[in-house]
Amino acid sequence: MVEEGLLQYFLQQEPAITDPEKDKLAFLDRGYLSSPWCDQIHLFRERLQQVNVKHLRQGQIPPIDVHFLSFLPAAITEACVCVVDGQGEQYWYGRRATVPVQLWSATKFLPIYYLLSQIESEASPWQWCIKDRDTDRLFSFLSLVELVFTYAEGDNVSNSLALLCKSFCCPEELTNWLHTLTGSQDDILQGGYGAPAFLSSPILQTKDGREISRGQYEHRGQNLVSVYSLTRALVELAWIDTNRQPDRYALLLAAMAKDTARYIDVAISYLSLPLSEVVILSKMGFGRSTERNRSELVYTALLSSRELNICLTCRAALNLHDPAQEARYLDACMATAVTETIANLGNFYTP
Repeated sequence: MVEEGLLQYFLQQEPAITDPEKDKLAFLDRGYLSSPWCDQIHLFRERLQQVNVKHLRQGQIPPIDVHFLSFLPAAITEACVCVVDGQGEQYWYGRRATVPVQLWSATKFLPIYYLLSQIESEASPWQWCIKDRDTDRLFSFLSLVELVFTYAEGDNVSNSLALLCKSFCCPEELTNWLHTLTGSQDDILQGGYGAPAFLSSPILQTKDGREISRGQYEHRGQNLVSVYSLTRALVELAWIDTNRQPDRYALLLAAMAKDTARYIDVAISYLSLPLSEVVILSKMGFGRSTERNRSELVYTALLSSRELNICLTCRAALNLHDPAQEARYLDACMATAVTETIANLGNFYTP
């Protein structure tokens, strides 16, 4: 059972808001510059390479313990946690972990991960550009990807840029790649993010003008992905593919380090964990479902350090018939759930 006092502690930090789409929440919108490790992002790739994950077979769902996460509140409708011990063995825990659900913007890193995994180019992704065929305008690929995570230009820009990145991915091939990666065959990743693509005719090219790919695919279906699949994909990206091809994925790792949501930072601070060589990667998602008549908050994140290595995804949902109060409660609830999860994994902590 989640400690009620902890939930109240986080609720007291929530500002009074009237519009959850515009007003800032305490933890969801805290921003990466508040992180104690924000000036160490350039070291994250090297630190991730120190974690050796063993016996995780691609395309197979590992055994998932469905009892351990019983301490999470009912508002956490789905959850998946992967812990890696000092020998590289993983332990998986879940609540409705393999059920495909709407995870909102939390899935935005998947098409970028896929794109980087598929494209063979001598030019580093740090040097890629996106050209608008209609106007010949050039944009730095790095700067556009970062805006997907930082929301520095607002929600609509992040949504439009995420769909822009998806335009380089065939919907069926993207979904099949996810199935192959995770072993879960029911996920669908063929939808947009509620806004038109940033550019209608984009070209991905090198800095000197050599074409890499053309954005030609439309995504009009649904994004229904399980919390297990999102967790598994982040584990594969950060601890496995980064070891195989560190230069290929460094740009995405740097962008995910700048996610606006900081629940793991908050948990580490509250628990006073003395961690070293820390890496925090994450992606949040938030929205109000008219179909389910409730607000939903999603957080997928990875904490890598010398002492503790975990990856988790949680979705929280609540209907109070008041979107502003739903958002405040869900923000505090997610901070509580992440803190309680890390606290309950204390036996994996190796100081």
